[in-house]
Amino acid sequence: MSVLNAEECLAPLRELPKPDISIFSENTWRTMAQWAVNCIKNHPKCNPTTEKAPWYPTRLLDVQYLASSDPVAQLTASMFNMSTGHFPANCRLIETKDTPPEDFYITLSHRWPAQGGISARLEKSNIEQMKEFIPHDILPPTFQDAILVARCLNIRYIWIDSLCIIQDSSEDWTKEAQTMGDVYANSLLTLCGTAALDILIPLRNPERIHPCIVKSTWENAPNHEFVITDFQFWKDRIYSSPCNKRAWITQERWLSPRILHFTFDQMVWECRTHEASETFPLGLPKQVRANKHTGFKFPGNSRILGLQQDDEKEGNRYLHDWYRVLETYGRSEVTFEKDRLVAIAGVAQIFASLLQDTFLAGLWQSHLPGTLLWSVHKGLRSNHPLAPPSLAAGELVGRNPTYHVTESSRLASYEAPSWSWASVSGDIEPGYLTPLSSKESMIELRSAQINALDPTLPFGRIHSAHLILRGLLYPLSMDPPNWPAHLPAWSREPPTIYISGQAKTKVEILEGTWVEKYSHVVHIRPDQPEEYSDIARACFLPVARATFEREGHEMGGLKLVYGLCVLSTGRQGEYRRLGRVDFSGEQCDLFERGLRKLRGVREDEGTEFKMDGKDLYLPEEIGTFKLI
Repeated sequence: MSVLNAEECLAPLRELPKPDISIFSENTWRTMAQWAVNCIKNHPKCNPTTEKAPWYPTRLLDVQYLASSDPVAQLTASMFNMSTGHFPANCRLIETKDTPPEDFYITLSHRWPAQGGISARLEKSNIEQMKEFIPHDILPPTFQDAILVARCLNIRYIWIDSLCIIQDSSEDWTKEAQTMGDVYANSLLTLCGTAALDILIPLRNPERIHPCIVKSTWENAPNHEFVITDFQFWKDRIYSSPCNKRAWITQERWLSPRILHFTFDQMVWECRTHEASETFPLGLPKQVRANKHTGFKFPGNSRILGLQQDDEKEGNRYLHDWYRVLETYGRSEVTFEKDRLVAIAGVAQIFASLLQDTFLAGLWQSHLPGTLLWSVHKGLRSNHPLAPPSLAAGELVGRNPTYHVTESSRLASYEAPSWSWASVSGDIEPGYLTPLSSKESMIELRSAQINALDPTLPFGRIHSAHLILRGLLYPLSMDPPNWPAHLPAWSREPPTIYISGQAKTKVEILEGTWVEKYSHVVHIRPDQPEEYSDIARACFLPVARATFEREGHEMGGLKLVYGLCVLSTGRQGEYRRLGRVDFSGEQCDLFERGLRKLRGVREDEGTEFKMDGKDLYLPEEIGTFKLI
């Protein structure tokens, strides 16, 4: 909860009508139409100037006949001369190559039911029938509402995934999934069922929408007006909404030029320039904007739209934009594991153009080896329940979220190599070395190979992939070697995992007091819970050194070593990733000293290191190995 000075945000609202209980009221739709018209007419970032011909999806739903093809004229046309709440949401399917659209189209972004799927589906057996007529009574309420919204906006066409992609054709699904980014990027507007209710548009309590205004009774400042608003407005309604747990929503929101969110209590507008709501129809106050968690207003959007960028560091900015996409995407869920890479293919394709780089199963080739250093971390994730119907009536039922600890796991099916974040489900922390650090690579990428299931779809599903790397592998050991794995976890201390060889060094902890410590203990961030016996059979692969160089910072000069824990597949020189390994500070010094001792390097005598453990590497060239 926060208190805003009324002079900053209330004065422009005084002349606006109060919201209605029905979203189909004239006042409500006039507000929404004004958002859209203002964006189309006044937002350069949201309206690219391009000479390209209009792009359309393979199929669209035709919901009405229109005489005008001008979007502003359509949005400002009289929309309220019909009883929309009872107007049947009939429509028909069109193939755009056979029936070229005469108008703009909008899209629907929604959460599929967790069980049972969607009954209204386009299939091989009913495609001809749906081209003739789709009766409203077979459509779920969310689809019916979306069609009514399109009609109220005088928009003739709408794209809905389950009605525009043949659901029982893997060939059609694969083809259409690769154009999903274009579908949303070229739509006039995306309707988002953000609350993930059974209907798109629930009845609302107008008192919850209208700003809460209070007058002060202080003796030295009587009758001053303040607006009480929800400090977590955006987070509760958008960022943490059930719909935003969908993996596909990352791409849909990032690429859509305009989004109309239907939340549990009101409509919220989002475009690349502006955010507004029914509570604040002229724009969210700066106090609310400063605390929103959109993550979708990236500088790269301007480049995508064809606008010029005057920034020498735009490449680094785009890379950081990608990391932000990845962080958001990593928190989301896919219904089908096969969608893990496909659901972000549209965004990846755009970033490949921006970065002028090669996409390697979720990583960028020119930024290896740093991008190998991603990790999966545990964290508290809120269990936001679906807003109960009573909430729309004004009760605060269910507003206190509960939390659970996120766990990661490898996907059951092969969708990506082990060195890619796409091979696991869990919260992803991107692997990159901050520009605040000077860094030195400790491995070399010799080659990379990605074998797509369909060679014509380079951003689609993967059949197999591997990297050929050159570096040093250090076998790991476990202390105690006979660690009692048969005992319950609560009754046993975890073993120490360390690099095999001369693994101890003397350390002075007090003046004259020395103890032996492991010189290079391995602290692993596993990609999924691993058996210690597997880790003890694995190898440590140093990837990069770094020094934190921010002057005056308490961490200034801190040494860092980043690496991976890899396990042999049983074939000579071939490994799969188990997790990430980090060292820092004093431990990093011990690690470096131990490595020199382990490798037989005597700097004072200039002794060169002679590599041992030839069986660790590929037989073709000592020091090279394959990571799959």
